[in-house]
Parts: sequence; C-alpha cells; structure tokens
Amino acid sequence: MYGIAASGESVGYSISPQDGQRINFTFDKGEYASIRIPHTSGLGVLGINPMGTAIVGGYASSAVNYGFVYQNGALQTLQFPGSNTTAAVSINIHGEVVGYFEDSNSVTHGFTWTPPPDAGKK
Repeated sequence: MYGIAASGESVGYSISPQDGQRINFTFDKGEYASIRIPHTSGLGVLGINPMGTAIVGGYASSAVNYGFVYQNGALQTLQFPGSNTTAAVSINIHGEVVGYFEDSNSVTHGFTWTPPPDAGKK
C-alpha cells in the first residue's frame, strides 16, 4: 500500500508472479478492487488524495516514464522537461502533487506541481 485517504481507503499495487505485470488496487472496508486507467501501460498507483477522488503515480509509454494524476475519468500526464522518468507520489486536498524525476545524468530530484486554476471546472 502506498497511499491512504481520510476515509481509510488505501491504494497501491502488487506484481503478478505469473507475468510480472503490476496489479493496481484500492482497499476499502475490507474489500479489494482493481484500478484500471485506460490507455496506459506499466502503471503504478502511488498515492490518493484525502477525499479519495484522485490518484497519482507513474506509467510507462515507449522509453519514457510519466507521472500522472487521474481524477473524474481524466488522465493528466506529468513529465518534468527533459526527463525520461517522472513519477507523482502524493496529492493533497488542493490537488498539489509532489514527486520525483531523473535528469539526463540519472540524478533524482523532487518536484511539486500545482494544477491550473480551472482544472476542477471541467
């Protein structure tokens, strides 16, 4: 488990022993449910906001690893400029995200991302 909402709902992923694929899930009130986000592969869920309405993490596409925010059925991709690896780790009540990226020298750095003011109005 990687993240927990104020309600106690948790999110995370495990690795399938059969094929090595990630299995993303929520755990709430003693029940597991899978998380499926369309048009992504190699997805890893790393966090959930306090209200339980948005999840964050990372996914692979070609040779690039992207961070993401998934909320209201919409996927917001995050990629630090010039980086081949970006991951979103946590999200707060205001939608502000913290994560990390690797620069061209494979040095890891932290970042914050604030959604645009109209992000919640769609």
